[in-house]
Amino acid sequence: MKKVTIIFTTLLFVLLISSCDDSRIFEENKDFESYAWSYENIVKFETELTDSLANNVIVNFRHTHFFGSRNLLLMLHITTPSGKKTTTKINIPLSEPNGMWYADCTGDICDIQYNVPEFKNYTFSETGKYTFELEQEMRESPLKNVMAVGLRIEKASK
Repeated sequence: MKKVTIIFTTLLFVLLISSCDDSRIFEENKDFESYAWSYENIVKFETELTDSLANNVIVNFRHTHFFGSRNLLLMLHITTPSGKKTTTKINIPLSEPNGMWYADCTGDICDIQYNVPEFKNYTFSETGKYTFELEQEMRESPLKNVMAVGLRIEKASK
């Protein structure tokens, strides 16, 4: 029954995010079957970027209503087609001090998209295959009640 719930919620998440979306260049989400994200599980995404227009890099995060923190600390590692690596520390605010989630929550499932400030209206220096890696940097490992994490690259608004 748990697998059916995971599959259903993942499909619903993908459908909601992807419907009628002309600005999306890349988007992929990866599920955590046990709803736990350990330090060792660095989540990797690869995509081809074919132009040098301004883009936004967005982190997708899905958690249960029982997630135990008001924020999420991540490291975003980017490797360019020529092999240059950069790392950016990200602090995603998840809730108000009173516990109200910033995310869109349906039942016990909450989804948030966080536009990484360092990569808003960002022009990638090269075209070709990029590798993006998300690494959780919280004090807890495994980090519990995490359902999925993802990466989205979209055309920046003019």
